Amino acid sequence: MGAQMAIYAAIGFFGGRWIDGYLGFEKPVFAIGLLVLLLGAFMYKLVVDVSQDK
Repeated sequence: MGAQMAIYAAIGFFGGRWIDGYLGFEKPVFAIGLLVLLLGAFMYKLVVDVSQDK
């Protein structure tokens, strides 16, 4: 799970930096936004996976 979280964070940060550069933003608006969005999605997935009855 730790590796998955690191991958989500890396995709969010580097993908957001690429979008910021492509659109010409000086501040890392998409880098931070995408990072928070993907980490939130990971936390949701984690809670759903852990709380399921097996």
